[in-house]
Amino acid sequence: MLLYDLTSTYFEGQAGEIPAARRGYSRDSRPDALQLILAMVVTEEGLPLSYEVFEGNRADVTTLEEILDSVERKHGKLGRVWVFDRGIVSQENLNLLRSRGASYLVATPKRLLTQFQKDLLAKDWTQVANHPQIEVKRIERDGELYVLTRSLARAEKERAMRQRVLKGLRKDLAKLSHAVRSGRVRRKELIYTRLGRLAERWPSAWSYLKDVTLTDSGLVWRWDRKKLRNAWFQEGAYLLRTNLQEHDPEKLWLQYMQLIEIEAVFRTLKSELNLRPIFHRIQSRVEAHILIAFLAYCLWVCLKQKLRSLGGSLTPAQVLHTLKQILMVEVWFDLRRGGQICLPRITQPEAPAQLILHRLGWSLPEQPPPRIYRDQTRFVGTT
Repeated sequence: MLLYDLTSTYFEGQAGEIPAARRGYSRDSRPDALQLILAMVVTEEGLPLSYEVFEGNRADVTTLEEILDSVERKHGKLGRVWVFDRGIVSQENLNLLRSRGASYLVATPKRLLTQFQKDLLAKDWTQVANHPQIEVKRIERDGELYVLTRSLARAEKERAMRQRVLKGLRKDLAKLSHAVRSGRVRRKELIYTRLGRLAERWPSAWSYLKDVTLTDSGLVWRWDRKKLRNAWFQEGAYLLRTNLQEHDPEKLWLQYMQLIEIEAVFRTLKSELNLRPIFHRIQSRVEAHILIAFLAYCLWVCLKQKLRSLGGSLTPAQVLHTLKQILMVEVWFDLRRGGQICLPRITQPEAPAQLILHRLGWSLPEQPPPRIYRDQTRFVGTT
């Protein structure tokens, strides 16, 4: 099972000599900065297999074929199950996977939920074991298997977000209507300009309006009740699509949720391994920066798997932070006959570090031998 996703990393500065540095959709909330797109493929355990770097304005949906070629060239293509989210899904990409004999388990665009309205209303849902707020339903259609999923927590969040923007738009419309009715705003051009600003301020809520009419007594607006009702039915719902032969919707949902692993990869790369931002100005150094971050994550995830096998709740970040306190220091002494002697010494680890070393089965190297110098720049030998 291969998990595929993309993220972005941005440049500090102009990055004028980096051809792939472009402005695009920023996952780092930095639309003002040039960026690169980093695509990664990992296993369901989070072990990295491959990565590719794309232009900063590259659309996610256009990257799949290059990733397939890269992975098949390095690791073969038999028995692959590709898992990715709706940003990479298109009918062309699914046809490409089928033509190569690959399986897929993907999320579909939100708009497809309207084709499953009757299934959303039916009551034959199955609750996922150990996940009381998740319900799933298996649906076969057009030779493919769909898993309709509903999250109660997600439904509450979407309902609260929609109610907030609807209340905000209604309040602003009422305020503008009062201004028109009282005569403070009279010119039609100004009224329509302010309506346009409201549409920009509340775009998601504005889509639920059927029409807005200017009358002598102010503004009159009507809500699209059918669209609101459909949104209410679709709260917390999303749709998975697969060509696998698995018939248990719970297992398919659990497999799809492994995408959390690749999200953790990106968080580690950016927060712990300093992938972002990029300060380099030369193409080869930018490539080396990303390569070193990728190799560092390979070591990170190996340490993560080792800690998991030992049980407990230690994380790689905690281990590295604790072991970072162990230092190599040098103690210098002047000799009576001239010259100096240097004693390199590894500091004694504190109790938390000793415990981690014991659990991992690691031991510190022996203390290095003293070094003798005729002066601080001319090494003579060791004792």
